[in-house]
Amino acid sequence: MRRLINAIVRMTRLPADFDPRGRPLAFGRSLIAVAELSAIVFTPNDLLFMDATMSRNGARCSGIHAAGLWCITGISNDALTIGRLLAIGTLCLVASGFRPQWTCIPHWYVTFSFTSSIVPYDGGDRVAQVVTMLLVLICLGDTRRWHWTPPVRPLTPRWQGISFAVLATLRVQIVAIYLIAIISKLRDQAWQDGSALRILAANPSFGPHPLIGKAMQTALSWPWFSPMLTWSVITLQGAIVILICSGRRARSIALALGVIFHIGIVVILRLPSFGLVMIGLLLIVCVSQKVGAISPRTMRRGLAEKKKTTTSP
Repeated sequence: MRRLINAIVRMTRLPADFDPRGRPLAFGRSLIAVAELSAIVFTPNDLLFMDATMSRNGARCSGIHAAGLWCITGISNDALTIGRLLAIGTLCLVASGFRPQWTCIPHWYVTFSFTSSIVPYDGGDRVAQVVTMLLVLICLGDTRRWHWTPPVRPLTPRWQGISFAVLATLRVQIVAIYLIAIISKLRDQAWQDGSALRILAANPSFGPHPLIGKAMQTALSWPWFSPMLTWSVITLQGAIVILICSGRRARSIALALGVIFHIGIVVILRLPSFGLVMIGLLLIVCVSQKVGAISPRTMRRGLAEKKKTTTSP
């Protein structure tokens, strides 16, 4: 009982010593922005914007979708291109790390606009929309010029508490994502009998590159290998869930496993934006919990960098 009481006391004191501002949060934000950039830059208008009938340039602009960037600029080819350029400029600023306090709301707005205006989105776009919305509550209290530089002063108690609540919510979100994926696989006959990856390797639309697909089909044709590899995916997702819900060292292992897993998804499913968004979220959730006051060395380095930027011509 005493140990339980002490654990509860430590958890209630945790937000007072909490500061998420660090390189993991910076890399996570930048990766999510790069993931969205990859989809916007490399997908032409006539494929990116289609309406429900798959007609060209059919950005969805009904209801709440009408507030999106591409609905405000218009749905002609020139207007869609203008919206694309505005989105690219915003995402480039976010990826560079410039003024997170200023760019966090535009980042969420671009993500919302992209997700609400297009039809052929993947799950990563929806995840990015929620993550960028929640990160607004952290970044509004971040007055640094660049999110790569160390903070020069601690967060106020209000922003510490808000940041702690946001990252706890993000942890719940990523656990829910993996749990839903596990449950959906367990209910699928192809995953139950171990043939899911063999079917996926032969899919010309969503499967791997033909060269990789042929190699996978050869390996998965072995009777024992296909079920083992298929069930290892479910096992890996379950292990990541358990490790994320554990201590800081365990979350580091979850990050390593998650990076390997999502790089595999990028290679096999050819979904780079989804993989980058999930890796960015894992970085924020698994590494960004920085407990304790800012060290004097970090404070001095941050002050020196701030002085250098303010005195430069």
